[in-house]
Amino acid sequence: MVHSHTQYRDAALAMLPAGPAWNRAPGTVMHQLMWAIGACMAVLENDLSKIALETRVLFADELLPEWESDYNISTDTSLSVEQRRIQVLQKSQKKPIPTISALIELAANIGYQIEIIRHLPFCCGDPNSQCGVDSREIGVTRSMIGIKILSSTGDVSLDDFTNCMESLLPAHVQLGVTTAS
Repeated sequence: MVHSHTQYRDAALAMLPAGPAWNRAPGTVMHQLMWAIGACMAVLENDLSKIALETRVLFADELLPEWESDYNISTDTSLSVEQRRIQVLQKSQKKPIPTISALIELAANIGYQIEIIRHLPFCCGDPNSQCGVDSREIGVTRSMIGIKILSSTGDVSLDDFTNCMESLLPAHVQLGVTTAS
């Protein structure tokens, strides 16, 4: 539920200390200031609620092309937005989230020996950091993984390897690739 600017204004005025310096009467500078702050907060809450909806496929409008891109669906403008959302939902239920051991095994099959470096969300974002390195699944609580290439036979180019790994990961997981020194 989005609150109105008057609700924010009234809440801010209620938090002010008592006394003549904190006059809450309509028309005073303090009342006008709290009205302006309330208006900004109402706009911010409205925008944040729209962003929260965009992160769910069922309600995505602006981010729908990114959702389609993540699942390799070409944008078909002849379809309605609802039909495009259904396509993404159907495909998303078929795209499994790989485990770290599955990524290591796949890399080995194409000639790369790698180490996976997991990053907890909002910890660092540095692909060389060691924020949690166990072998659990990469789930919605992870925002970035790093792949450190330990060795390669050279059969597959680094760009092709990176594209292959990125195609396996959901949209919310970023990938950083480095080579061992």
